[in-house]
Amino acid sequence: MTYHDSAQGRTAPLGAAPPLCSSTYTNALFHDVLPFWEQYSLDREVGGYFTCLTREGQVFDTDKFIWLQARQVWMYSFLYRVVAQRPEWLQVAQLGAGFLLKHGRDENKDWYFSVRRNGRPLVAAYNIFSDCFATMALAEYAAAAALSEHTGLGLNSGAVPGSGRTPGAGPSADEARTVALETYRRILPRRENPKGRFTKQVPEGRPLHAMALPMIGVNMAMVVQAALGNEAFSDIDLDPEQEITANVERVLGLHLDRQAQRLFERVGPNGTHPDCMDGRLLNPGHACEVLWMIMEAGDQLGRRDWIDTATEALLWTVEHGWDRQFGGLYYYQDAQGFPPEKLEADMKLWWVHAEAIYAFAAAYEYTGSEQHKHWLERLHTYSWERFADPDYGEWFGYLTRQGLPSNGLKGGKWKGCFHLPRALLKTGARLQRLEKAGILS
Repeated sequence: MTYHDSAQGRTAPLGAAPPLCSSTYTNALFHDVLPFWEQYSLDREVGGYFTCLTREGQVFDTDKFIWLQARQVWMYSFLYRVVAQRPEWLQVAQLGAGFLLKHGRDENKDWYFSVRRNGRPLVAAYNIFSDCFATMALAEYAAAAALSEHTGLGLNSGAVPGSGRTPGAGPSADEARTVALETYRRILPRRENPKGRFTKQVPEGRPLHAMALPMIGVNMAMVVQAALGNEAFSDIDLDPEQEITANVERVLGLHLDRQAQRLFERVGPNGTHPDCMDGRLLNPGHACEVLWMIMEAGDQLGRRDWIDTATEALLWTVEHGWDRQFGGLYYYQDAQGFPPEKLEADMKLWWVHAEAIYAFAAAYEYTGSEQHKHWLERLHTYSWERFADPDYGEWFGYLTRQGLPSNGLKGGKWKGCFHLPRALLKTGARLQRLEKAGILS
C-alpha cells in the first residue's frame, strides 16, 4: 500500500500562534511532543528508538542512527535529573542506553553512525560526532541512574512503558559513567582530525576549521560537568573551565567577524575567510545554537563579556539570516550573497527556529533589550504558525522557502527527540523567570 503524505499540497499556514508565555512551551513539551515520541519511537522488541516517523507517527525505516539514539537518551535522562524523577522517563532513557552500550561501538570502541534495527552495523564511525553525543548521553544517563537509587526504580528490570517485554537490562550508573569518560578521553586527541582516515580533503589543499567542533566542545564539557561534576574531569586529565574557555574563545576569536557582523561556519587557520563557497558559508541555526551555549557558559563562569558579545552577534545573525520576502530563517547562506552550494539552503528547518527561539529567550533575559524581545516574538509567531502540527502533534521538520511543509516527516535520519524538546524545556524555564520578574506578561 502506497503511503499518502497528507502534509503536501497545503497552501496556507496551519493556524494562529499561541501566546508567547511559559505555559505554551511547557504544555507543548509535556502534552504534545514527548507523548508523540513515547507513543511512536520506542522499540519495545529489541531496545533503542525508531526515529523515521511520518506525520502520523508511522515508522517508515527501522534503521537506528547513533546521533539520534544518544540524543534521545540524553533528553529523557536530563528530564529525569532536572525536572522530575518520573520512573517512565528513566525507563525510556534506559531503553536507549542499553542499546547503545550493546550495539553502538566497533571493536576499536569508536561509535558507529548507524546500525540496523537489531544493532547490526551499517555505517562506520566516520567522525567523532557520534562519540560526542554518546558521551553526553551516557554522562547524563549515569547521573539519572544514580538518582534512581533513591527512588526505588530498579535499573535491571528493563521494563518499557506500555510493554511486558524486557529488551535487555539497562546499564548501571557506574557502567554508563565509565563508558562516557572513556569515550570523552578518546575524543580529545582526534579533535584536530575528526574524520581520521575518512577525511576527503587533501591536507595541504585548503585547511579550514569547522565551527561544529568548538561548539560541541563547549556543550560536551558543560553537559558532563553538570551531570558528573568536576571530579569526572580528573579521570580524563582535563580542566572543565579551561576546556569551556578554549572552545568559546575559538568561536569568538576565529569564527566571529565583528567587522563583517557574521559568524562563519568555516574559517581559515587564523580566522581568515577564503573566497570560496566553503569559506563564505553561513548557517544561522548553528550560529544561534552556539551563541546561546556561549551565553550559558558566560553565566556559569562569570564572563559577562561573552554574554554581551553573544547577544550582539545574535542580532547580526537573524538580521542577515531572515527571509524578508517569506519570513523565517534560511538554512544556509553565502556571506557575499552568491548562490549557496547547498540546494536546501532556502528551506526553513525546525531545529534552526527552535534554537533561535531559545537563544532569544536567553538573550532577552540577559539584556532586557527591546530588540531581543522583538525577534523573540517574531520567531515565536512564525514558528508556531508554520511548524506546529495541530492535527497529529509535534512539529514538521522541513518547510519550503514559502513556509509550507515540504513533507510530513516528524522524524528521520537527522530529526529526532532532541532539538525541539530541549528548546521547549529551556525556553519555558526562561519565560517563566521573565514572567515572575514582571518583565513578560
